[in-house]
Amino acid sequence: MGEAENGSAAALDGALVFQKGVLPSWLFDRRTLRFYDVNEAAVRHYGWTRDEFLGMTLYDVRPPAEHERLRRYVQNFDRPDRDFGPWVHWKKGGTLMEMQVHTVDVPFAGRACRLATMFDVTHVNATARALRDSEARLRTVIEEMPVILDAFGEDGRVVFWNREAERVTGYAKGEVIGNPDFFAAVYPDPRYRSRMMAEWQRRGNSYRDWEWSFTCKDGTQRVIAWSSISERVAIPGWSSW
Repeated sequence: MGEAENGSAAALDGALVFQKGVLPSWLFDRRTLRFYDVNEAAVRHYGWTRDEFLGMTLYDVRPPAEHERLRRYVQNFDRPDRDFGPWVHWKKGGTLMEMQVHTVDVPFAGRACRLATMFDVTHVNATARALRDSEARLRTVIEEMPVILDAFGEDGRVVFWNREAERVTGYAKGEVIGNPDFFAAVYPDPRYRSRMMAEWQRRGNSYRDWEWSFTCKDGTQRVIAWSSISERVAIPGWSSW
């Protein structure tokens, strides 16, 4: 097979890979932003026919609120990174999507063109936002509830100290979290402290209403009943809580 035939075969293979790719892809003119070609996955995902795409530009697959962002993107076409997103695109019927886009510059028909491949991250991002919102609500509840809650990391230092803990003990979270001397301050009697630690070792992290005298910041003593379900309800980053 001659060199020309090799080149033709490679071009044919590349066109086939483009058209049959599982991810939406398109080729557009860098100057006019018009589509030169779109693959079958893009037609299925976005809802426009191939002929409709070929009469459109990048602006047409984005809602008007994204147009200014697209203009800024075009002004920085030559930036070295090629991963962008998430972009807000829309389908033919107006359904909005969040798309992660990877691009590469390729010559086509004597013009400077860019090949873009899209990953739909709409549901992934929505799930992540819902999880963050849920975590934020839970943290607010924990912070505001009228019960002391603290948590320890693997190194034995406090990693969480809620507002009720601050109110009852007088110690602000900035004085407690990560402080290696915290136990010595709130259980100043070394014998008492050693006995408490030995008992904690024996009980593990599953106990209820375990009472110990706690020395507050102003020097007063309070008896606090501690309960833990850490062994049954594990929270990442919290060895004991």
